[in-house]
Amino acid sequence: MINICMNYCEYGCGQEATYFKLPSSKVPNGRYSCAPSPNSCPAKRKKTKGDKNPSRREEVRKTISDKNKILFAKDSAYRKKCQQTLLEKYGVDNPAKNPDFYNKVVEKRKAAGSYIYRKEMNSESANLKRKATRIKKGYDIDPVLKSDFGRYEAEVDKLTERNYKKYKEIINPTDLLRGRTKGSFQLDHIYSKVEGFKNNIPPNIVSHPANLRMMTIKENISKSFRSDITIEDLLEKIEKF
Repeated sequence: MINICMNYCEYGCGQEATYFKLPSSKVPNGRYSCAPSPNSCPAKRKKTKGDKNPSRREEVRKTISDKNKILFAKDSAYRKKCQQTLLEKYGVDNPAKNPDFYNKVVEKRKAAGSYIYRKEMNSESANLKRKATRIKKGYDIDPVLKSDFGRYEAEVDKLTERNYKKYKEIINPTDLLRGRTKGSFQLDHIYSKVEGFKNNIPPNIVSHPANLRMMTIKENISKSFRSDITIEDLLEKIEKF
């Protein structure tokens, strides 16, 4: 049996931590959490549902939503009034369609330093440097190894789909919709395929149901090629599966 040190969410829900908030001025030592955003932690959300943050209360959100549906309904008087005001002020029903207005917004963002863009940032040397950094950090594969990784990934994906169908009730008990569109979910390898390839881990280990979980598209893109557990953690999970 492999001994591991399990980290738990530090926001009070008691669940296993799957994310780590990097150190900042407010959290000097960083903090483990059960979700990409600490505000998604059930315990933290529960603490801020009262008067401290009324807009988070379900009844308040529902009331606001119901009012907006009426106010901004397609043929509502309020919506027509808003569109008329925009037409009189900008000549269009949406200010973003007015080039002069749009350019003013862009210039203001540049002046405020919140919309910084320099041509040298997109130069060939800058792109090569970014590529090298991504490879070094494990977020990308060296082009020389692309074909070998492609074959490895295909084998892992084939076994993954087979295991998903066999153990769907464990991996996706609530039958979340899989897909690539907004609102759908994706199947994630907790110990990533890239790490498995780099460390010569057999495809049947990386594709094991103990290494599979459902994530939103946004979470999965944010995770990229990162592994949220070590190979020792994964082997122990497989042993207990």
